Amino acid sequence: MIRPADAHSAAPLYDDAVTLNGRPVDYFTFSLHTRGSIGLRESNLVSEHQRSVPFRLYLRRKGTIVRQVRSAETGDNFAVPLDTVMPFARYGDELVLEPIRSADMRSKRTIRLNSLNLFVFSFGPGC
Repeated sequence: MIRPADAHSAAPLYDDAVTLNGRPVDYFTFSLHTRGSIGLRESNLVSEHQRSVPFRLYLRRKGTIVRQVRSAETGDNFAVPLDTVMPFARYGDELVLEPIRSADMRSKRTIRLNSLNLFVFSFGPGC
């Protein structure tokens, strides 16, 4: 018999709402030079089947919105190509993914943009 405490510990430890090309984002390698389509899904540790969430993507610099894209404007309700905002981004800017529906606000995420992470390329397999 599984006790509630055991059931909770069996839940996945890595739950992030942000996806890049349909896969969870690796923040360690995410930088100003990252390309692909960014998406948002519901933040829910209980369900293994998370649904995609329509969202607004802001590029924010020092508290001011520099660029704003709504996922529905791209023709795909659940993903935004990073090419729509990254050409305007600078080191230290923030990408803000804000759900359109108030019921999904738990999934809101902010990503601080850094330059290319050279540590990833310095220490690879076999080093």
